[in-house]
Amino acid sequence: MSAKKNATKIKARILTQVYIEGQPIRANAVVEGTKQQIAALVDQGAADTNGAAVAYALNANGNVVTQLPSVVEEAYDDNEAEKAEAAKQAALEKSTALANAEAAVQAAEAQVLAAPTPEEKAAAETALESAQAALQALK
Repeated sequence: MSAKKNATKIKARILTQVYIEGQPIRANAVVEGTKQQIAALVDQGAADTNGAAVAYALNANGNVVTQLPSVVEEAYDDNEAEKAEAAKQAALEKSTALANAEAAVQAAEAQVLAAPTPEEKAAAETALESAQAALQALK
């Protein structure tokens, strides 16, 4: 049984770089997607649907809106649609984790450069190695 989903699209400001289906979406981009897609981004702290936040980002990026890919355009049965949604959610979570890990590596690199003492530099280098290992594990 085939059923078309007629979902209302909403806009959100991206707060931190995310990867959606392998494509990077930078901070301050405005995306438009289904309520479920945007809710997943908001739940992860990667997006904000506040009208003022969206307006700010639109002003900052020249009114560019990125359309998110459709999660499920057609579902042959409810179970198949649920599996597809779960796969999309897992991909979104992985992309957010990857962006967070990249940010952690950058922060750790900055701490190594800013360490005033050899002891603090050694501790920062250890933290950097851990962040790099975590990032590599996600890739």
